[in-house]
Amino acid sequence: MLVALRAPKEQKAKASKELGAFALGRINDQLRLSLDRAKGRNNQLEVRIERIESERDDFKKRHFESLSKFREAQKEIASLKEIIEKQNKALQVLRKDKFGKKNEASPITPEPTDQPNEEPEEVESTKRKRGQQRGSIGHGRSDRSGIDTDEITHTLQNPHCANCLLPYEMLINDNMNCRLASPGRTTPKLSAGV
Repeated sequence: MLVALRAPKEQKAKASKELGAFALGRINDQLRLSLDRAKGRNNQLEVRIERIESERDDFKKRHFESLSKFREAQKEIASLKEIIEKQNKALQVLRKDKFGKKNEASPITPEPTDQPNEEPEEVESTKRKRGQQRGSIGHGRSDRSGIDTDEITHTLQNPHCANCLLPYEMLINDNMNCRLASPGRTTPKLSAGV
């Protein structure tokens, strides 16, 4: 089979001239097609690059805006902290003036002196203690003469003890001692014979 496929040199040269023009045309078409594809791809990439650059510029703009807002907020926070410090100092001064040395809960005691033999001077208190003072007349009991004093009798629906089942009249006579009630039990324990 190899022998049949071989052609003489002349046929090869002629075929190469004819195929050369045809092959060059096909190669040219293929190159143009690949060039068109590359141009289309290039255009797509340029559009994508423009979009990415616009996003980058927008991001930079937003970044610098937020950075300037952040710096302004920091300045405002610092000024507010200064105001708070000033107000705290003023509040401390007012508290010292109002509640500084005097306090109702703890009376002022005189400071001990260096000489131990001397007796401390008694300070007379000009304030009276709170409440009713000794020797003063009290207000007495309230006047209740305007209230009716009618006696009303109520009848009970079930006049029996829940523990021992005895009538309350018998319990009153027995000094209110329930026979079956124990400290931990609230209901009576009934036997079969009762």
